Amino acid sequence: KPIDMEKRELIQKNKATLLDLRSYLFSRQCTLLLFLQRPWEVSQRAVELLHNCIQELKLLEVVVPAGALDCWVFLSCLEVLQRIEGCCDRVQMDANVSHTVGLWSYATEKLKSLGYLCGLVSENRPNSEDLNRTVDVLAGLREERPETVNSPQSPYKKLIEALSSVEAFEKHYLDLANAIMEMYKNIGRTRSARLVGKDLAEFYMRKQKPQKAEVYLQEALKTYLVEGWALPVTHTRKQLADCQKLLKQTENYLQTSSLLASDIHLTEDERKYFCQEILNYANKQTDSQGSKIVLSMSSFAKLRSLQFDPPNAVAHVGGTLLIDLTLESQMPVPIHVDQIAISVLYNIEKNSYRKTAEWLTKHKVSNGIIHFHNDAKNFPIFRDTFPALELFEMYERSPSDNALNSTGIICKNVHMLLRRHESSSSLESPAGLPLEDGAHQLKCSNIILQPGISKITFKTQAKEAGTYTLRQLCASVGRIQF
Repeated sequence: KPIDMEKRELIQKNKATLLDLRSYLFSRQCTLLLFLQRPWEVSQRAVELLHNCIQELKLLEVVVPAGALDCWVFLSCLEVLQRIEGCCDRVQMDANVSHTVGLWSYATEKLKSLGYLCGLVSENRPNSEDLNRTVDVLAGLREERPETVNSPQSPYKKLIEALSSVEAFEKHYLDLANAIMEMYKNIGRTRSARLVGKDLAEFYMRKQKPQKAEVYLQEALKTYLVEGWALPVTHTRKQLADCQKLLKQTENYLQTSSLLASDIHLTEDERKYFCQEILNYANKQTDSQGSKIVLSMSSFAKLRSLQFDPPNAVAHVGGTLLIDLTLESQMPVPIHVDQIAISVLYNIEKNSYRKTAEWLTKHKVSNGIIHFHNDAKNFPIFRDTFPALELFEMYERSPSDNALNSTGIICKNVHMLLRRHESSSSLESPAGLPLEDGAHQLKCSNIILQPGISKITFKTQAKEAGTYTLRQLCASVGRIQF
C-alpha cells in the first residue's frame, strides 16, 4: 500500500493527532510484516492497537460522537482482515483462524453496539430518534478509500448496508456471529463460543424470539455449572428464567426460580421476587386437581442434622421414637409449609438391632445426632476438586527508562483449572422424586419455615419388629412439592 502522505506531512509539521500517529505507524508496520510474509502478526498487532487506542481515548477523556468509536473499530478490523485475505489463499486462512478470530469477534461486538445504538435490535421498528442517530453515525464516516470504491464487499459498504434497515442488520450480525462461533469451536475455544452464544441469546430475547435464545443459554449454563463458575451461573440463570417465562415452561421456570431464590449472589429483592413467583403458583386456585409440580429440595431447604431419641435409634415394639430434623431454609422469606413428610422403608430382617448398632458405631454417632455436610452450591463438580490458583503479579517496564508500561495478574496453572469436563450429563440438580407408593410416612403439618435454621420433631410408634430406613424428605407448599 502506498505511504499515506497526508498523515506523513502532518507528522512532519508536528500537527498530527495521537490517532493519526498511531495509524501511520501501524500501516507502515503492516506493510513491512506482509513483505516479510508474517501476515498473522498483523492481526495480533491490530487487536492490541485498537484496544490501546480505545483505552487511551478514555483516559484522556476525549469526547467523541456516539457510535464514532464503534464505527472506527468495525471498519479497521475489516480493513485489516481484507488486507490479510488479499495476500493469503483460502487454505491458509482456514488453517490460521486462531490468529484472525480476535479481529472478527471485535468487529462483531462493535456492530452489535451500533445496532443497539440505532434501535435496530428490538421487536419494534426504529423510531424517529433512532433514525436521526443512524443518519448522524453514517454522516460521520470518512469518504471511502479510492482502492475500495469499486469493491462490492468493502467494509465501508458493509457497514452502511448493515445500518440501513432492521432486516439488513439482522442478516449481517447473525452471519458474523454464527461464523465466529464456528471458528471458536474449530480451534477448541468452546468457552469463547459460548460467550458469543450468550450474545446471540440476548439478541433473540430483544427480538422476542425466546425459543431461539434458550438453546444458547442452556449450552452456556451447562459449561458454567460443570466448571463451577458461580457468578456466570447466576447471570445465565436469570436470563434463562426470563426465557422460560416467555415460553410458558412452567415447571422449568419454577425450578430455575427456586435456584435463584436461594442464590446468595443475588440481591435480597431479586431473591424475594423469584421466591414470590414460586408462592404465587403454589397458591393459585384452579378448577381442576392436576398433579403437583415436583422441584428439587436442595434449593428449598437443606437437611443439616437428625437426632434420635432414644439415641441408639432402637425402639421396642410398642415403644416411641422421636426424630428431630434440623433444616436450613434457603428461601429469603418465611414459608408456610402445608406438610413435611419423611418416607420410611420397612424391612423384616433378623438381627436388625445388631445391624443398627453397628451402623451407628461405624458412623461415630454421638447422642443420637447425625450431621449432614452438603455445602455444595448446586454444582456437579465442586471447587474442592480443583487445584488452588497460582497467581503472580506481572510488570512490564520500558527498556529505555524503566518506566512502568503495564501491570497485571497471570495464572501459572491455568491449564489445570480450565480443563473441560463434558462428561456431566445433567444440567441442573435433579428434581425430587415423588414419594414411593406403600412407604410409611411420618408427617408434620402447618409449619412456618423461617429463613435459616428450623427444627421439626416427628413422633412415631414402632408397631412391628424390623428395620425402618429413612428414604426421602418431602415438603408440600400448595401445588408444589419439594
